[in-house]
Amino acid sequence: MNKVFPPIKTLTPPQAAPGSIIAISRSSEIIFALVTTQKSNEERVSIVLLNARRPNYPSVIFVDNWRLTEPCLCYSSGVEFEINTDLIDPRGNDWWETPGVIVSIADQFYIRAGRFDHSFILPPLINIQTGDLFSGQPQGNLWTFGGWTLWVKDKDHKRAINLCDFKVAT
Repeated sequence: MNKVFPPIKTLTPPQAAPGSIIAISRSSEIIFALVTTQKSNEERVSIVLLNARRPNYPSVIFVDNWRLTEPCLCYSSGVEFEINTDLIDPRGNDWWETPGVIVSIADQFYIRAGRFDHSFILPPLINIQTGDLFSGQPQGNLWTFGGWTLWVKDKDHKRAINLCDFKVAT
């Protein structure tokens, strides 16, 4: 059997497993999204857009109950968030509330996602590996990373595709 790289399959966003990365076609562009565990029914799932390009909105946005169910591509393995360790806010004082940053809490990593409603509610933190929304109150210093790149790599790390990246405005 022939192999395909990158390892992808076509499905609808609600069919994708939590923590999966999907590619959505919107207005002649590809938007990558992280699927969360928050699912209202079999037709809607909440996602985090990772490279949105909407005026007056951050590039990383939490979309509660994504309604569009047309087929998307789902990366089935080899997806990695590469954290830029040169852009660190060790206490979380400067960037902790900034959509797009990755926050380390215990042994887990969460992405801060903005909201479409511009509310004053603190934007949610979503686990980049499991898709779980953080519901606790973080304690102490919050190591915050201001840059990352999303890659899909083969198992031998001989081939890689840069899907999207983020860098905090400094």
